Amino acid sequence: MSGLHIGMAATLLIFGVIPVAAAVFFYKLRTRQMDTLLKLADSGARLDPETIRLMSGASTSYKTDYKWGLMWLALGIPVSIGLWVNSGANEAVWGLIPIAIGIAYLIAGKMRLRGEEEASSAPSLAQ
Repeated sequence: MSGLHIGMAATLLIFGVIPVAAAVFFYKLRTRQMDTLLKLADSGARLDPETIRLMSGASTSYKTDYKWGLMWLALGIPVSIGLWVNSGANEAVWGLIPIAIGIAYLIAGKMRLRGEEEASSAPSLAQ
């Protein structure tokens, strides 16, 4: 294969096959979850928001934000250091993008934790 064929195959895989395969996978996963929820509703089971959240796998916990933040930091710091060592400070700026995303996730996790603490300490109107 010539270099042109390798480049075209890589482009096709990166921008074509992999995203389409991921979209089909998540579509089938979501369809199965919705079918399960419909079967539960048809059987007369109680479907409160907590059950639906657990079935969908969506986590709204501050811990999820912390995990994503640490993952982005773990990616960004070595990239920045590697670029700085190999190419200089001008290229190391690109490593600041994942670092900024990681810091944003950590801040979001802190804000979500603060919101959960305030919600749990607030008096309930139902009392």
